[in-house]
Amino acid sequence: ELTDSAEIMCKSGELTSSCKLEVKKGESKPVIDFGDSVDAPANHPITFHVPFKVTGTKQSQIEAKLVKDGKPLPLKEVEVVVHEEKVTFTVKKPARGLSGKYQIKISNAQGEDVKDIKINMQDVPQPPQEINVTDIFQTSCIVKWKPPVDDGGSTLIQYVIERQDLSVKGGWHSIAEVPATEPTTFNVTDLIHKKEYKFRIRAVNKIGSSEPNIFAKPVLAKDPWDEPGKPTNVEVVDWDKDHADLKWSKPESDGGAPITGYVIEYKEKFGKDWVEGKVIDGDVTGATIDGLKEGTQYEFRIRAINKAGPGEPSDATKPIIAKCRFVKPFIIGDDLQNIV
Repeated sequence: ELTDSAEIMCKSGELTSSCKLEVKKGESKPVIDFGDSVDAPANHPITFHVPFKVTGTKQSQIEAKLVKDGKPLPLKEVEVVVHEEKVTFTVKKPARGLSGKYQIKISNAQGEDVKDIKINMQDVPQPPQEINVTDIFQTSCIVKWKPPVDDGGSTLIQYVIERQDLSVKGGWHSIAEVPATEPTTFNVTDLIHKKEYKFRIRAVNKIGSSEPNIFAKPVLAKDPWDEPGKPTNVEVVDWDKDHADLKWSKPESDGGAPITGYVIEYKEKFGKDWVEGKVIDGDVTGATIDGLKEGTQYEFRIRAINKAGPGEPSDATKPIIAKCRFVKPFIIGDDLQNIV
């Protein structure tokens, strides 16, 4: 017993001998003093130190193991160095896929202590998911995405949106950095009409940037509607010396947006350039154009208008001469002779 410590004396005749008896407590099994997790980048070996305590007088050697799925990791995967009051573990070739639950086991002749831990081997994130481009117009569009399946074991910092202009030679250019705390959407407002673009997005954490995820389809910067088709059956139904009455049929296609008006264009029979003569509001199929020059031969054509602008012109009408069509007969009285 510990209470048996004392000085012991032996006598034999006149001879005396004494010694001090000290009874010490024997060693205990190790007790691990370590947290629940290890977080470290996977781009170089991961080293962590595990303190432990053994009370009493040391009597046996310490052994330590790092265990995964019930099996100790071999020396080719982990280096284990036992110190006086700690064990140093070094995972030689960490990888994101090796993250997970592990056990630290430290033992001596008196027993073993086990500590469950999670080792988080951090890497760059996986790419963002489900990139989509919507609300495409002449100068703008909206890019949307979802967070990556795996953030790499480290909180995401931001998303980087990149764009490629397919009309010019060149690579990708960053157009925005969206903080990871904000909604996963970005409104692009600097597109150029009729140009084609590609978009891709990267996720970023403290380790670095993910591989990009690319939106598969090129994006054409245009409104979701087109100009109307050309009107048909355009004809001049009446005319006079200073105006002409026209009628026509609606185009087969309104381009995806309601027709809001028509433009009457004209040119002189042997002229080269068509001139805008009159703009008519509303979805009508007839109008009068004024301001013609008497005696001049004209051709006419019609364009339909929607919010995309004027569409393709109709076929030209047959030419007419701006003059009075119907004149009352009259008798020129000069030089009349009586024939009776």
